[in-house]
Amino acid sequence: MNIRTPLHSAASASLTTIAAVAIMLGAAHTVHATTDNVAACSASSADSDGATANEKTFRGAIRRLWEKNAAAGADGAVTITFQHVVVGAPRAWQANFTDVYSQATPKQPIYPVKATFATCTDYKTAVSKKQMERMYDCFVHKAGGWQCTQTGASGALALKDKETYLQKR
Repeated sequence: MNIRTPLHSAASASLTTIAAVAIMLGAAHTVHATTDNVAACSASSADSDGATANEKTFRGAIRRLWEKNAAAGADGAVTITFQHVVVGAPRAWQANFTDVYSQATPKQPIYPVKATFATCTDYKTAVSKKQMERMYDCFVHKAGGWQCTQTGASGALALKDKETYLQKR
């Protein structure tokens, strides 16, 4: 026997609404409704989700630009989930006005990367999700390790940023 009370129906409807909003946002793995009827951000995408060694490396470098933990007792933790990452053909570093990366290792290639991703910021009273598409130049830093520098959105045909704010209950 399944007895549905008005309270149960309201909670079920709220979870359904939150889930529907998350699906509309393409947030199946970024924003989710928990069983206690609270919207929350999930963990960042694993760098190992990349198809190639370079993609895994560049996902990590881009993730480090966006991801942050909230300070103790504060809110605002940010996670990032990737939908699509395209690594272009490497090119040589050029000592001119277009390659002003003074921190780049000149003898190492620079890789153009196009990334489509969502950030999710978890506040005490709400979750903010922002869907973005960005271009990066990724290169070996003089101090070691990889660095990706944002070079802009990806042109006129780029996805426009979409930001959604979901109240917690």
